[in-house]
Amino acid sequence: MEIIEQNLRIASMYDIYFKLLTDKQQEYMTAYYFDNLSIVEIAKKENVSTQSVSDLLIRTVKKLEKYEEALALLERGR
Repeated sequence: MEIIEQNLRIASMYDIYFKLLTDKQQEYMTAYYFDNLSIVEIAKKENVSTQSVSDLLIRTVKKLEKYEEALALLERGR
């Protein structure tokens, strides 16, 4: 899957399932995928390590994939 398609899928899943995420997950996902902030910029803004930002983003995307796997709302067009 091409990176643009992958990011579009992640953004679409986020749009559907964001209310199932924690406030911190929502904040980081919005900053990274919609506000186009880098991991370094998010880490500086939140006063945390880049590793913690990266880990949270990876875990959140995996969580979104699990929601989609279980509910298939994106696949069904909501």
